[in-house]
Amino acid sequence: MADLDPLIRFRKHELDEKQKFLARLYEEANKLLQQREAILSSVEKEMDVMRGEEFQPFMAISGFGTFLQSSKEKIKKIEHEEKKLDTRIEIAVTDMRNSFGELKKVEITQARRLEEERKKLQAKEDALFEEIGLQIYAKNKE
Repeated sequence: MADLDPLIRFRKHELDEKQKFLARLYEEANKLLQQREAILSSVEKEMDVMRGEEFQPFMAISGFGTFLQSSKEKIKKIEHEEKKLDTRIEIAVTDMRNSFGELKKVEITQARRLEEERKKLQAKEDALFEEIGLQIYAKNKE
């Protein structure tokens, strides 16, 4: 029977690479979340300025409307990117689970093969010692 250790090492390496890829996807999702939070924070700051005493409505209202509209568009783009990224994350998680399952199957097969080989060797060893014991018994009886 073939040794499965190289295949196990390959599957582990493959799984590690998929975990690294998934980690990068989560980092990307975190960056998008931070971008959205930054936009919302800047909108809140602008609103606070508008509520302030030094607010000059005739100059700021048209600018604030444009700013608010562009902020909404940016948030929509980020949300769209987040949805695409969520899909990629789901696919990567599924792929990683499948790879993990394949790795475990190979490891279980290898463990069963090793156990079978151990049993064969143990049976051979037992037979050899039994034969030696019988020979010693036969010599001592003579």
